[in-house]
Amino acid sequence: MNKEQIKAEVKTLSEKAELLLKAIATQNYNADEIQLNDLEWYAESISKLAYGTNQPELVNTQMHNLISWCDHLRHKNIKSQFITCLSTFPLKAPEWSS
Repeated sequence: MNKEQIKAEVKTLSEKAELLLKAIATQNYNADEIQLNDLEWYAESISKLAYGTNQPELVNTQMHNLISWCDHLRHKNIKSQFITCLSTFPLKAPEWSS
């Protein structure tokens, strides 16, 4: 992929991830495992494309926050905090993120 293709793919993935974040924030129940897995997939894909090609400027604030959260979801207390944060949009940055 060339730089323009990577930029377009990151933009498309980011838009889809934001739509999912908005949908989760407006539902009347917590995010389920399928939604969490989808968010993790978006975060991982965007991270690999942007950071893996040394183009961090392609990652918007919302996706930076998502990537920061998803990098730590193996910790149960962080996963619980993440699920709580998903009830609002835009997604807030985790406390340890800069």
